[in-house]
Amino acid sequence: MNVPPSFDTFLLPEGQPKIEAIPETNVANACKFIFHREDHTIGCLVRAQLLKNPKVLFAGYKTNNPFESQVIVRVQTVGGYAPIDAMKEAINDLLCELAWVHEQFQQETSEFLIKNGGCVPPPIPSTIGTPDGTPLGSVDRAPSDSVDRASSGSI
Repeated sequence: MNVPPSFDTFLLPEGQPKIEAIPETNVANACKFIFHREDHTIGCLVRAQLLKNPKVLFAGYKTNNPFESQVIVRVQTVGGYAPIDAMKEAINDLLCELAWVHEQFQQETSEFLIKNGGCVPPPIPSTIGTPDGTPLGSVDRAPSDSVDRASSGSI
């Protein structure tokens, strides 16, 4: 098969930088950033964080080939604000958000373990129902409980 070894998707070759910045010559205040050995997860996170910045006019990402582990993020900013500064700010903000998520997870885990005497949660039952044991499919619903999926935006 033509698939590269799994460790090639995350280990950088010796001397290769994690991120490359390539200024765009055809658009003012624009730059392409190549994230080596990354995938859609980083691309989507960085793009979303960049778009929170009001000085960023455009942020998008793409992957050229599913077998190549690299993401290309393109950023365009307002005049007087460099795309590299926008990327640095976005990455720092992401690091802060992830540190907060990690802290909250640790706190909730500690509280859970204290509350439950250090025990792991019980296994989820194979059949889920109401508290009285009635399966969910057999519960009568009032007409007001029904949801029109087409009008609610859900598929």
